[in-house]
Amino acid sequence: MPSQLKLKNLNLCQKTGKWRKKMKAISKVTLTLGLMIIVSLFLTSCSGVVTPGINNGNSGNPSSNNPNSNNYQDPSTDPVEESAIMATEESATEEQTTNPSSNNPNSNNYQDPSTDPVEESATEEPAEEPAEEPAEEPAEEPAEDPEMIYPQKWATGDGTAENPWANGCIKSAYDNVPEGGTIYLKAGYYQLTGAFAIAKSINVIGEGRDKTIIVTDDTDGIHVVANHVTFKGFTIDGDAQPDGRYSCFNLRGDYFVLEDIEVKNAGDYGICTMDSDYGLYQNIYVHNNGTVGFHPAADTATMGKYNTYRNIYAWDNGTHGFATREGEGDPEYPRHNVYDNIHAWDNAGVNIAITFTKDSVLSNSSASGGIFGLYFDEIEDFVISNCSAILSEGHGVYLNESTNVHFTNVISKNNNTTDVAYKSGFFIDDCDSVVFTSCQSYDDRATLLQYFGILLEGTTNYVELIGCELMPNKISAIYNGPGAVIVERAVNAEAMLLKL
Repeated sequence: MPSQLKLKNLNLCQKTGKWRKKMKAISKVTLTLGLMIIVSLFLTSCSGVVTPGINNGNSGNPSSNNPNSNNYQDPSTDPVEESAIMATEESATEEQTTNPSSNNPNSNNYQDPSTDPVEESATEEPAEEPAEEPAEEPAEEPAEDPEMIYPQKWATGDGTAENPWANGCIKSAYDNVPEGGTIYLKAGYYQLTGAFAIAKSINVIGEGRDKTIIVTDDTDGIHVVANHVTFKGFTIDGDAQPDGRYSCFNLRGDYFVLEDIEVKNAGDYGICTMDSDYGLYQNIYVHNNGTVGFHPAADTATMGKYNTYRNIYAWDNGTHGFATREGEGDPEYPRHNVYDNIHAWDNAGVNIAITFTKDSVLSNSSASGGIFGLYFDEIEDFVISNCSAILSEGHGVYLNESTNVHFTNVISKNNNTTDVAYKSGFFIDDCDSVVFTSCQSYDDRATLLQYFGILLEGTTNYVELIGCELMPNKISAIYNGPGAVIVERAVNAEAMLLKL
């Protein structure tokens, strides 16, 4: 028994010794492998080279071996390829370090990871230096418009009131302007030498009636015998003209245009047109002229037609403010003229006078002061509407030898300021078929001086009054000397509404 037990112990010891030898061998191998791993890791950290078979990417992150982890590393991935990829991304990592927003997909600077920065940088061509632009040449002065002529080219003076542009410069400009061209008058003063005679179609344009001033010589100012001539934007001053002689404008022709013009201090007429058709005269200011401020006239019975006079202002003229003389004798031919928004005051004679005219209209106009406010002689088929005449020395409205005249909404009041017998609101003499609609003629002063609302004289026949107010006056509403037929009736409100 004891010998068998000893034999078993001996066998066990032998086995244990062998086991210990095996363990020592394993320990050596393990130690060797551990050293290899440490060296490998050290070399990898220094050079970025991955030792085959060692997954150093997961050594610092145990969760990379967990398939459920966000950092799970697929074992099928070749670590050598991954490390190569990692090495190529180092340049991108350095760029992202300087610009952290490049890793944010929502950032404007986001860099798509699928883009290979190495390839992009390799294929990107170096930027070319910008080519030098040729030096700009100085801009050329615009060529002068051959149809626009400036008198300063020939002028002496500096354009002031004391030293105006002179030397016949406007006449020289006219000699050089082509047919249909324009003489442009810059702001300032111009002195005429003799009359400015025009015999071709041109335009004379200033910078405004309060800016461009033409001073006449001691003769006519502007004398025109031509068609299609336009004047705009200046003042003409005839103070040098002798009393009772010469005009600032003396125009004979058709298709004139006068606009934004002031005329003053003429020896005779401020503006005189003769035998002119198809004209447009608007925004005209005439004052302090020797006789008539604005005088449209016609010596030929068939002329002086299709003209428009609008926005005319006339005051302090020697005889009349605005006064026409369209032919002589009976108004045989239609004129078709329009007189609109004419205002005249304190002229020595008549403020607004229209004579020898057929098929025309005066509207939206007023007269104050003077001997007569509104004066009409030998007119036919004529309409006067929305007008007024006040404070005349004599009659407010004077109508003589006329037929088929309609007054609508015309007011004549407080006339006969000199208290002369029989001076009235409306004076109607030798007329036929005169109709007053919604008119007023009365005196509302403390002392009544206007004798009658309407005074009828001569051979006047048939007067119709529709909705008129003719009192109070000094004597009565109507004086009917010739015993004319007078028809009075109220305004038909229903008919008026239908018209509206």
